[in-house]
Amino acid sequence: MIAWQNGALLWALPLAAVPVLVHLLRRHQADRLPFPSLRFVRAAQPAAVRVRRLSDPFLLVLRVATVTLAVIAAAGPVVSTDARLDRWNRETARAVVVDVSDSMRVAGADGISPERTASEAATAEVQSARYATRIDSLDLVGAIAGAAAWLAAAPPARREVVVISDFQRGGFDARAIANVDQSVGIRLVQVGRPVSERQIAGPDLMAAGDVPHRSQAIQMSGDATSVATSAQAADGRAAGLRLVPADRSAERLLTVVAAAGTPAASPDEPIAIRFAADSTAGTKLERIRAGWMLRTVLRFQEEANRIAFEAGSAVRAVGESAPWNVLIRDSSARPLVAAAAAGNELVLDVAVPSDSFFAAHAVRSILAARRAPIDFGEYEISRLDAASVSALGRPAAPLDLRTVPQDAWKKTDSDSRWCWAVVVLVLGIEQWVRTHAARERRPEGSRVAA
Repeated sequence: MIAWQNGALLWALPLAAVPVLVHLLRRHQADRLPFPSLRFVRAAQPAAVRVRRLSDPFLLVLRVATVTLAVIAAAGPVVSTDARLDRWNRETARAVVVDVSDSMRVAGADGISPERTASEAATAEVQSARYATRIDSLDLVGAIAGAAAWLAAAPPARREVVVISDFQRGGFDARAIANVDQSVGIRLVQVGRPVSERQIAGPDLMAAGDVPHRSQAIQMSGDATSVATSAQAADGRAAGLRLVPADRSAERLLTVVAAAGTPAASPDEPIAIRFAADSTAGTKLERIRAGWMLRTVLRFQEEANRIAFEAGSAVRAVGESAPWNVLIRDSSARPLVAAAAAGNELVLDVAVPSDSFFAAHAVRSILAARRAPIDFGEYEISRLDAASVSALGRPAAPLDLRTVPQDAWKKTDSDSRWCWAVVVLVLGIEQWVRTHAARERRPEGSRVAA
């Protein structure tokens, strides 16, 4: 079997006919013979160029072979011999996928984070392969798909995907590798030592009215997960949230929101929510530029839009022009919530009364959106057992030349060097033939001249 790295160049093979045309159309030099008088020569009108029989056929064959071999060499032939196939099967093209999610940074039972062990293992895997790439990703499924695409264009070799992760239960299963070609090997390397239990801190909860400030402690074990909530002494942590107008309705709203277990506000990232149209009169507003504000309003949109628009209906107009940015509209497409900035304070304009259900939902959503949600799945202590991890793997299949993509041939050594060597040899033979023919003609010319 022969594959071509630049197969399109084979269209240049008709150039091998050029030497034939040159031999047919070249000028013919007549032999010189001395005559005592021109009266014995009959007058004629010879043509300057005539089509004659092929002269020097051996020289012509050499020139045609030179052009043909040069085109073949430029096309990059790759001859798949048994020896070359054996060499390819001894080499490995490996794509190493490394899990870099938050769980990999949590120390295991030995006090060492899986991230450190995974980095060392990935380096060893890359160095031991003939061709290798490393992909660090939070999304193992997407990274495995990218690894399979890289292997599809890798040079001919046994292909293998190595996944290095802690393999938390529920985070990886057979569906992650379902679309990987069956000829590609799958090897899963589990890192980190599992722990029997873990405790993490949950979000601090806001205080309002008779609802005290509370903190959460989440205890995980192999059997269950429990959440312990403990009241804390008042320390001013309620600062950071301002409702306008600050009337009895606003106080009741804060109490309801606090009782629902809403994350506490932060004085470093203050938020103001207005329910009256003229509540920010005289306040200099500007477009949102601070990073924490942008992240907060984006999370708020995602959270607040989970409620049907019928849950809130605008009862007044909110800001639509600069610097306001409309975040949510009601079922009639009227602006329901808009946002702007006032110095280092994020301002929300909510077009509903403060005693409505949507007002409570808006306050709770913006406070929850202020901080990134805790991904409790990254703290999961239950992992896939060794038998399950081993069952998901498979060895790399021997290389089948029929399944090697065309792009892969372009990344291996071609046999062009042998073709170029033959071209040089043929040119040398041609030069010797021409020199030898010239030597044979020279004595005859000398005899005629004499």
